[in-house]
Amino acid sequence: MIPILLDHSKALAELVEDKTNGIGRLSEITNCTVSEERNGAFTASFDYPITGKYYKNIDVDSLVKIKPNEDTENQIFRVAEISRPINGVCTYSLNHITYDLSKTVVTPFTAKGATQACIELKAHLVTEAPFEIQADGLNEDSTFTVSEPQSLRSLLGGQSGSMLDTFGGEYEWNNLKVVLHMHRGSDNNVSIRYGKNLIDINHDTNAESMYTAIYPYAKSNETVIQGALHTIKEASLPSVKAMDFSSYFSQDEEITAEKVNAKCDSYIASNDLTAPKINIKVKFQPLAATEEYKNIAPLEHVALCDTVHVFYPKLRVKASAKVISYEYDVLKEQYNTIELGDAKNSLSDTIADQSAAIKQEHATTSGKISQVMQSIIDSTNSIRGGSGGYVVINKDDSGVNREILIMDTPDQQTAKNVIRANKNGIGFSNAGINGVFNSAWNIDGTFDAEQINVINLTASMFLGSTIDLGGLDNKSGVLKLRDENNNVIGTLTKDGLVMYGQDGSYVKMNNDVGFAGYDKNGIKIYWVSGDEFHMKKSVVEEEITLCNKMRFIPITIYNSDGSIKNDGIGLVSVER
Repeated sequence: MIPILLDHSKALAELVEDKTNGIGRLSEITNCTVSEERNGAFTASFDYPITGKYYKNIDVDSLVKIKPNEDTENQIFRVAEISRPINGVCTYSLNHITYDLSKTVVTPFTAKGATQACIELKAHLVTEAPFEIQADGLNEDSTFTVSEPQSLRSLLGGQSGSMLDTFGGEYEWNNLKVVLHMHRGSDNNVSIRYGKNLIDINHDTNAESMYTAIYPYAKSNETVIQGALHTIKEASLPSVKAMDFSSYFSQDEEITAEKVNAKCDSYIASNDLTAPKINIKVKFQPLAATEEYKNIAPLEHVALCDTVHVFYPKLRVKASAKVISYEYDVLKEQYNTIELGDAKNSLSDTIADQSAAIKQEHATTSGKISQVMQSIIDSTNSIRGGSGGYVVINKDDSGVNREILIMDTPDQQTAKNVIRANKNGIGFSNAGINGVFNSAWNIDGTFDAEQINVINLTASMFLGSTIDLGGLDNKSGVLKLRDENNNVIGTLTKDGLVMYGQDGSYVKMNNDVGFAGYDKNGIKIYWVSGDEFHMKKSVVEEEITLCNKMRFIPITIYNSDGSIKNDGIGLVSVER
């Protein structure tokens, strides 16, 4: 499918139903992909030349209709970011139109059940929005509360107490319609098998969060209301999770044992706790597109949230898991990759707040996890697997709790590894309670640390003497400079420094070209070679000096009436 550029002056509802070519089809597009995650990001990107017919029509906020996968109808995406790289080709990053919900505000309310919550979300919008919010098959017992004005997008998911957090389920984003299904996908017995259609695979299994029973409880003031043990699966050695359901009750809702049990039942229905967490990233050829399997093509379609069965003897992989993300080639109309595994329980921050829409690179190169990601995983495993340790609460002279200490020994004088939290902040030390806290988060918002491992970092200002980019996994650092419209106007990469003009021209400086300027078609128009400066054209407004001996200067001779008698160039010597 060739994406269609839409007239964004028209109403969104009208554009959804529009079956025309809009402003025009972007036939010069060279690459176009759509990526979607289960309860996560829904984005697109494409490359378009600056010589393209509609180049001047595409800007930030432009609307483009794109087919996101083989089964879903065309979807509207909004241009969120434009970069202008070399070779006269622009890369456009787009978000699904439902990201517009991050710019709508909902006022406080309380509703019981998913269906009523969807109705109230729409009814409590501060401004009109053309979107529909629906629930499909979710529980109608839980209470959903909006305690303060928030964006509708953030209330759908990505935070505690959101629709997704309260009711569970799987989101479907269909242009202006948002549906929270209990189960979005299906099991069509699609198999991905080595020797059949499997191209590449990465597999990981984690049994850390497997439980066969839940013991639910909730707190009402100082009283703990206990429910009954909920056995999910019989086991010779039960694995029981004690779970606090206090946050599942609204502020004024009475907490009873019966309600605790009901909320536990809803939680179990929405979460598979008895299966190991599986994550399988595969590249495959959908057999529905091949001649040999045309008779079973209807069974070989794969969609987000569908259950897929994977068989790979060499890795001893035999698993069934849901499709949790995919990348779809819009021009070729086929999947590039799908990812199978356990789904996220909340929307990513990318969806909850569009201002945080920074592309997260899942840094995997030839099956090796990046050093930053590995560090985060190691820290996570260390904390999850932590056993032992001692928690001490210090009190002041009047007996009031003053601070919390988490230590590696019960004695404050002998402990070396200490986490200390009080009204001034939280600190981390491996030199004892009176040693230096090398990492500390102060109450004024200051975070002090010797080393920070981070995937994405957003900041309004960097203060320091050195910024060291790249190096991890033999990857090169990238520095981008943007204007107030979020357009990339400069980059610093392994290819050097590049600054872009509004007309597509750019200036480049690196070891290969030295210093050079290029027009919008990538043709070199001026450059430095050794101690020489070359240019194809030049306009000099005032004067030129040659060899520090002779100057070319403009000379104008006027008549007595002020009219010009002679107008030209004069040659004069350089003053000594």
